[in-house]
Amino acid sequence: GADVIVTPCPLCQMQFDDQQQAAVAHKSLPGEDDFMPVIHLPQLIGLALGIAPRELGMEKHTIEVIPAIEKALK
Repeated sequence: GADVIVTPCPLCQMQFDDQQQAAVAHKSLPGEDDFMPVIHLPQLIGLALGIAPRELGMEKHTIEVIPAIEKALK
């Protein structure tokens, strides 16, 4: 039931974010709908402080994060 993965490790965030597409290419995941957005912990703290997702670079993630953030803010 999770909407995102949050990790304190920047390398883990990059790996979790980037490797999901490779998993789909290898048929490890059924499809794009199963992608899980991955957020770096400082980005989550920035959101809690009221910083806009785009200011935190969230539009640069491989797996879209902003829709999950907007869902959480509703």
